[in-house]
Amino acid sequence: IVPVTINILSEQPVEATVDRPTVLISHQWANNYPHMLLETMSRWWAEKEWPPDSDILWETPLPFMQQMAELSGRHRRLVSLPAPRTLYRELWVPTMLCPYGHSRREVEYLRSGYDQIVVPPVPPYEKVYISRRDAKTRRVVNEKALSDALEPMGFTGMTLGQATVAEQISLFRHAKVIIAPHGAGVSNVIFCKPDTVVVELVPQGYQHPMYGYVAAWSGLKYGRVVRPDSGGKEHDMTVAVEDVTRALKELGV
Repeated sequence: IVPVTINILSEQPVEATVDRPTVLISHQWANNYPHMLLETMSRWWAEKEWPPDSDILWETPLPFMQQMAELSGRHRRLVSLPAPRTLYRELWVPTMLCPYGHSRREVEYLRSGYDQIVVPPVPPYEKVYISRRDAKTRRVVNEKALSDALEPMGFTGMTLGQATVAEQISLFRHAKVIIAPHGAGVSNVIFCKPDTVVVELVPQGYQHPMYGYVAAWSGLKYGRVVRPDSGGKEHDMTVAVEDVTRALKELGV
């Protein structure tokens, strides 16, 4: 922790002044669930160095942010920027454990804290298919055919759009096998127990390795099914059932 004094000179007048010590943990993607879960929350690593009465500056605190902070035992006040040009008398800015990416250190730090979270139990589904039918992108076009094939194998279909953070933690913590299209919900694999099987359905035109890294550093059995997609902004895809069942078999299911 290195204290510094920064003098910012601007021709524009200051619109607000904050005297309370404040900690900035927000960043440009902080209002997005997976970035909050995997990046913003990792900035709490330096909490023991912060003044005990400091506020937490989050760009626009949303309900899932407040839920995550409370579940993690962080009861500091979440505040938003009071004005575009604000002068903070004391502003703390903790670095990320892996800026612009993810690291084993980041995942291990998060899991050590997340494992301590106590949440109410939900029905303990062992095999779960996460649907994105309530989303606008990366949906499975032939989802009914896929669901019909998975149901006899013991899978239960779920959507996460209206689920609380606690419900998502409980669902992923107790599942043994998870199939999900690439999206925010897959970030919940950070809560899975080691050896949980995760199959990610990935549009060919929207591939990102982040969840594979998180799964590997969490000790999960991870596989992905990459499929051609519709392109554009949607990247919807048709998933071959045999590709999914093959992936499950390769992972020991």
